[in-house]
Amino acid sequence: MKSAFFDKLNSRIVMGEYKSAKLIIVVEGIIDGEVFGKIRIPGGPVDVETIESLIKDTIGRKEWRVKTKERSNLTSAKILVREVTKELNAKGYNAIGIQDEDLESVTKYVSSGVFQSSSNHKIFTTFPSTDMENILYPILSSKNRLDRLDIEKGLSNSKHLGIVRISSKIYRKKERDKLRRCTSEDKDNIPGINQLEPRWDKNNRDASLDLQKKYVENTRNIASILKLIINQGRFDPELLSSFADICLKTVGKIEEYDLDWHNFVRGHDLEWFIRFNNGIGTKPLRKILIKNTHYDHLDEHIMFQSIENWRKENNWPRLFISAKKEEE
Repeated sequence: MKSAFFDKLNSRIVMGEYKSAKLIIVVEGIIDGEVFGKIRIPGGPVDVETIESLIKDTIGRKEWRVKTKERSNLTSAKILVREVTKELNAKGYNAIGIQDEDLESVTKYVSSGVFQSSSNHKIFTTFPSTDMENILYPILSSKNRLDRLDIEKGLSNSKHLGIVRISSKIYRKKERDKLRRCTSEDKDNIPGINQLEPRWDKNNRDASLDLQKKYVENTRNIASILKLIINQGRFDPELLSSFADICLKTVGKIEEYDLDWHNFVRGHDLEWFIRFNNGIGTKPLRKILIKNTHYDHLDEHIMFQSIENWRKENNWPRLFISAKKEEE
């Protein structure tokens, strides 16, 4: 599947879809592509390549149905951003990549006290935000540009899930030797956090809504999330105790460092609660985000400042629409 993916990329190169005179910005997901597509100067020096679009063309399905078996045979979109950016530059094009920071930097921060971006040469991350959604929501909310959407109501739940996710990453590293020895078919000793989120069954709306309400109730604090994880029956007692202890320490570190919520909340988690609390679907929600997104709202974020500095150092003209006068 990965070779088919790069065959699709190479076919786009052969068909002349990329221009050597333009800067190709390679992004992970659909919303990333929509943001950069919205803010770039029309007819200007930027083209946007979305990994999800390449995956869709490789598998031959609509973007929202790119799931499960075929998708699992591909590397993550985040890694593919780096590989596609490298491939395009190797073939003589000009490309930079945009990756979600995810929980990488904040996990290191909680573990070691060092909070820094994982960006490197020609790869920029959403640091200090976890992802593009968590760049947009706090900025647009502060400017009252979210069409009266309530994002505060689900923040507490999202924070608790973020803390448990960070704890899981720390736990898996700390206990990797024990995990190798203790893993069995019945118990993998890994918290199934993604499996906690209820799936919507369009054929049974009432039952699905009940599950959603229970999910909201059961993510109101760390203890109730741990109960859900215990009920999955995946843990040996000793390793469960270690995981619970790490969760408590992570709570303390988050409070000690006084992190902003967008530093450790996952955008997908936040959007789930926004949709639930506002009775809005994914597509209408994303339309609100993109409609209200403008580069002049984003240009003070560290990622966009880094891109701007790179642009000037490499003598590129302005990339994004701005009403502000360019500094000399």
